[in-house]
Amino acid sequence: MTNTARRLGVTTAIFLAGMACAAFGLLEVHRFSPRLVDSLMQPDKIVWLYHYTLAHYEINYFQYGFVKRALLSNLFAPFHGQRWVDATLLFNLVVDATLAALAAIFLSRLWRETRWPTAAVFTAATLFGSFGLINLGSDIGRFDFVLLVMLVGSLAWIRKGAVLGPALVTAAALLTHEIYFFIGVPMLIAYTLDRLHDAARLDRRTVWRHLWPLLAVVLAVGIALLLWGRYEPGYQALADRLGRFVFPAAVKVWTRPLEGNVVLVDQYWRHGVYTGFDVVCGAIIWLLLVTLIAVLHRARRASALILLTPFAVLPMYALGTDYARWCKLGFALLIVAIAFAARDRRLADGMLDRPLVRLLMLGLVGLPFVPFGIEHAFQMLRP
Repeated sequence: MTNTARRLGVTTAIFLAGMACAAFGLLEVHRFSPRLVDSLMQPDKIVWLYHYTLAHYEINYFQYGFVKRALLSNLFAPFHGQRWVDATLLFNLVVDATLAALAAIFLSRLWRETRWPTAAVFTAATLFGSFGLINLGSDIGRFDFVLLVMLVGSLAWIRKGAVLGPALVTAAALLTHEIYFFIGVPMLIAYTLDRLHDAARLDRRTVWRHLWPLLAVVLAVGIALLLWGRYEPGYQALADRLGRFVFPAAVKVWTRPLEGNVVLVDQYWRHGVYTGFDVVCGAIIWLLLVTLIAVLHRARRASALILLTPFAVLPMYALGTDYARWCKLGFALLIVAIAFAARDRRLADGMLDRPLVRLLMLGLVGLPFVPFGIEHAFQMLRP
């Protein structure tokens, strides 16, 4: 009974810490207070509390047709004014709680199965680190939290042998945000292949039977977004509605074609938006990530494709300029990969207790509680 109570206490403490971290980021996005909302509200429209970030919740199929990143926002179409603000807050709190619970399950397992220094380091990195929940939450308006919850749920479903369910969730995730092509799809494929490999069922027919629904969904949604997932009809209406509280260039992310994103990245570098400080920060971060992934991958006894999936984030550096955000997502994917690898008990004995792994995790913790940023890493330390 004492042991059960101890486990419950650790899990509860981790959950509350994770919830506090995520809520910190949520409040940063919403800048929410009843007085502030009342002062910004106008009769027919919402004046955004955090520039354009919450505009993601405004775009819906009912007003603007088939639009990129609009599936989830349809839930909020019936709400207006203060009720819209309340609905988005409640939704974000539910997602925060879900992600904090998932983190608590993983970390409490580490506390049970590894020595305390290792568990403490991973807990600090996941909750309070520069890449952890406290900073990931600062970008919550872009649906990253939602996509991670969808990803973890799909992986758990695959672990039970499901095929169609994860494919349907993938369709919803891609219509919520196309970034799931990079942070979700590769990990789902890798985890499926890992499980088939471990079960000695990696023949062509079995692989096709397990992957064809997912691949069909990815192809169908990708074609639909490429051909029809634009936003030209509603852009002017949205610009008129949001006014000066929205960056027009950022809103155009719904209209910009793929090659336009590449051109934008090139222009950012040509005009000196990024400096040597940004390059050094990004290089150090990914050097730590790559080294940690290599150590984990080498020590794993069974198939280890899932541990390589954080690298799927790297192509986004050429497609978007949220470089600090890509680092945070890469770290989040690594934590998810470790969680599912450890859950299947395929990690080598004591691997997570290696001093080098602890040192790398401490390096990735970086500067606790310092806002990591979205485009510029460690924005509070920029010279």
